[in-house]
Amino acid sequence: MDWVAARWRWLLVAAVLLFALHNLVGFVVGAMGLLAFVNGVIGRALRARRVVQQVQEMVTDPDDP
Repeated sequence: MDWVAARWRWLLVAAVLLFALHNLVGFVVGAMGLLAFVNGVIGRALRARRVVQQVQEMVTDPDDP
């Protein structure tokens, strides 16, 4: 118990740093998840836009004579 009493400040600093690191990692993981979600939404929108353009080209310029 003397070891804990002699080093309580360092133990407190270690606990605070661990808590701060945990929060930072959570923020980074959340930001990555948000970026992945936005990337998926943008990808779907661009694919839908490309399909619409292809359909418009087929309607306005048919290959049949």
